[in-house]
Amino acid sequence: MSELVRLFISIALFRKGPQDVPYSVFLLAVLIAATFTIDLLTYLLPSSREEPLAVSIIIRYLLTVNVASFLMVYLIFFMHRHQNRFVQSITTMYGIDLMISVLSIPVHLLLIFASNYEISGLAIIGILFIMFLIFWNLSVYMHIFRFGLGISFLHAGMLSLVLFVLSISISNLLIPAGTT
Repeated sequence: MSELVRLFISIALFRKGPQDVPYSVFLLAVLIAATFTIDLLTYLLPSSREEPLAVSIIIRYLLTVNVASFLMVYLIFFMHRHQNRFVQSITTMYGIDLMISVLSIPVHLLLIFASNYEISGLAIIGILFIMFLIFWNLSVYMHIFRFGLGISFLHAGMLSLVLFVLSISISNLLIPAGTT
């Protein structure tokens, strides 16, 4: 387990790539379940929303975004004729997502605290850290696409942005306005 954590940290620091992740459908399933659970728990944290989101809305959103992203990544690998690298690359993506989701939990708690006590400086720091995590996630996805598909840095960057926009679009469709 600690070897996997070190591996994903090395990938997140751009020292290793998806080719270093073991080809394991079981590991992929475990990472998908763990990421889904952490994301669900994050959405269930108390917040400054007037009305908390219904659990059914959160689950529908998480299922939709995970299935759409999974299929989009498979389609990308299929179109580049690298289906054999798909499992390792998507496993890497879920491992990185899990790491970033765990790192974002204290920041979400900080934002909740700052909004409850109207501490704007603390909220700004929290928002900047969330923005940093999003940029870092996009950068690691770019790294994964670059090595998984053997494509240019620019092409990989565009693919990671497409996945990000897909996620935001699904969020806008499934989560009611004014509740995010």
